[in-house]
Amino acid sequence: RDVGKPEPEGVAVCVVLAAAGYPDAYEKGIRLRFPSQEMNDAIVFHAGTQVSEDGIVSAGGRVLNAVGVGQNIAQASEKAYNLARRLRVPGLRFRKDIGRMTRQNKMAETVPLLGESEAMRQVRSLIAQVAPTDISVLILGESGTGKELVARQLHELSPRRAKPMLTVNCGAIPEGIFESEVFGHKRGAFTGADKNRSGYFELANGGTILLDEVGDIPLASQVKLLRVLENGEFMRVGSSVVHRVDVRILAATNRDLAHAVASGQFRQDLFYRLKTITITVPPLRERRDDIPLLVNHFLRAFCRRNRIPIPTFSADAEQILREQYWSGNVRELRNTVETVATLERGADTITGEMVRRGLSPASEPALLPVKLDKAPEVLERELIFRMLLDLRREVGEVKTLLKTAIEQAQDQSRLNHESTAMKLEEMEKEQIRRTLAEYGGNRRKTAQALGIGERTLYRKLKEYEFI
Repeated sequence: RDVGKPEPEGVAVCVVLAAAGYPDAYEKGIRLRFPSQEMNDAIVFHAGTQVSEDGIVSAGGRVLNAVGVGQNIAQASEKAYNLARRLRVPGLRFRKDIGRMTRQNKMAETVPLLGESEAMRQVRSLIAQVAPTDISVLILGESGTGKELVARQLHELSPRRAKPMLTVNCGAIPEGIFESEVFGHKRGAFTGADKNRSGYFELANGGTILLDEVGDIPLASQVKLLRVLENGEFMRVGSSVVHRVDVRILAATNRDLAHAVASGQFRQDLFYRLKTITITVPPLRERRDDIPLLVNHFLRAFCRRNRIPIPTFSADAEQILREQYWSGNVRELRNTVETVATLERGADTITGEMVRRGLSPASEPALLPVKLDKAPEVLERELIFRMLLDLRREVGEVKTLLKTAIEQAQDQSRLNHESTAMKLEEMEKEQIRRTLAEYGGNRRKTAQALGIGERTLYRKLKEYEFI
């Protein structure tokens, strides 16, 4: 059937849109395109409605109502159908095969990773391809980009989704008990081990385990992890019994593991075993066009959760959010949106000034470049001139510091010399006094004992005020 051809009279068309951020929807197996701002709605159209290829509803159609949907397309279809029934749409029929699509397309549509940028489309596509397999995946990305969310989708879209998924924060486990926590221990293996304990791998048997901050795993424990990756075998601490598990291993980190391998902090064989498939989650500053979509999602979720009216962000407010560096990425953006929604509760529109008040004091300044009304040649000359002035000032400061240091050294040397001279004079005076007393004041014998002439002794006696 042609997309633009209307349905026969007496039949309502249920168009069910996928989760927010996925503009591809499927109606009776036909792919349609809809405006991104309507991504949260399941729309029931009256009979005779025409939908063009760009998703625009023709004037001949009448939207009966719109209902919010989750990620389950089948449930959304039924919800739309029930609404149309309550509205008494004539000749209504419900097709359970609405939204039928291939398995891979269905996976791609149900991944709740928001974003329409090319980078996020690639991430979702790679998840859809890798999820059905048991291959290990290394997820890279800065803090706050959503690495754990990627891991969660890899699990939920895999055959293991009915089994548990455990997340292990490797950086939060002390090195001394890491193996006990991850692999378990036998009773009596160490002080305080009063019973057998299953580790995370046993608890996740049949499911998925995410090793978050995998770069922080102790070097001594990495060889045991490698064995689990290769053949699913490990031994509890203090036990010689080999345990086998069937676990899919996902790893996530914000560290440069290649550099850690080069510096000897991470095993090379484990690194290559983990990175069979690598998914890199882009930082928020590299997909700024997704910020309005994320803001809208976080705002609606927060306001509904806290039962407060949902405001809208003005154009200048969105522009300010776009220009931020977002070192904390999506997590920082979400916290900022929630902060602004809380502080400006009751406002119909969030303005740029409100956003500025809600931004963290530690937020980094807006991005360069700054627009200047000067020719590049003029700016280049000014820059060189400023650099020369700065260099001249710095050279002058170095000269002043050197001069001060030399003067201080000379003063100290002079003081040391004077101090030494004073000490020698005191010693000489004391020696003359003692020798003179020993010979009962006889100057000739005193001079002979000191090895100096009588005239020299006489001069010394006058100098030290003995006479």
